[in-house]
Amino acid sequence: MRYLITGNKGFIGKALQKTVESSLGFDKKNDASQNISNYYRISSVVSNFEPDCIVHLAAVSGIKDCIQDSEKAFLTNVKGTYNIFESAVENKVSRVVMASSGAVTECLSPYHSHKRFLEDSAEVYYRTHELSTCCLRFSNVYGAGSIDKTSVVASMFKEAIISGTITVEGNGSQSRDFIHIGDVVSAIKAAANCEYVGWLNVGGGNQYTIMSVAVAIREITGAVIRLTQSRKNDTHKNIVDIGFTKDTLEWEPSVEMFPELIKMYDYFKDEILTEAV
Repeated sequence: MRYLITGNKGFIGKALQKTVESSLGFDKKNDASQNISNYYRISSVVSNFEPDCIVHLAAVSGIKDCIQDSEKAFLTNVKGTYNIFESAVENKVSRVVMASSGAVTECLSPYHSHKRFLEDSAEVYYRTHELSTCCLRFSNVYGAGSIDKTSVVASMFKEAIISGTITVEGNGSQSRDFIHIGDVVSAIKAAANCEYVGWLNVGGGNQYTIMSVAVAIREITGAVIRLTQSRKNDTHKNIVDIGFTKDTLEWEPSVEMFPELIKMYDYFKDEILTEAV
């Protein structure tokens, strides 16, 4: 299978591309002209490469980033997604797999509304153009390779190594589902090779409190946990039901979180020390 991967220089895209034999990346970090908000650029790449599947991962993904630069976020997340769908239809691409979010139902920020647009559009393009689409609602993805991410685990490790502290908002009782990058990659490939159309939850099938993760990272790094005020509109519990996904994709997560944290510490320490040189 030939994959066109948008956002191939990001955390998930880079990990995915390492595991597939035939692929082409489309990311502004490859070339400034590789911007998914430019329809003619992405369409010409799709036409020339002729992928069997487009894996659409490119996005302005941080909630704060989407608020602070709303125009850039809109052009990338909304117009860019529209361009992916139009390019796929025009060039008769067999399958499109897209990164959505488990928080899409909450719609508490522009980022969430962008992901809702993605899912609604995927259904529309399937109904009007018979474009085979699958939206994967990722929970909290962690693992080596996430140095540029602002996710919970990555942020904790970076702060612990650089400042010797770990900031926890509120009392840390809020819980989240966490999934390892390796399990995310295997889910994407399973979705690319099946015919199911719709959205699927992709999570670890677990529930860890933010405090339990902070304590585990404290034990590894020796950092001090620091409590701050709770974030406004923060979700207290994030439950991800992956039963249907496991049956549909014949897939299930296999990586245990806490043993992986030790590997992540070595990765972050090496990356931060390299940047400091």
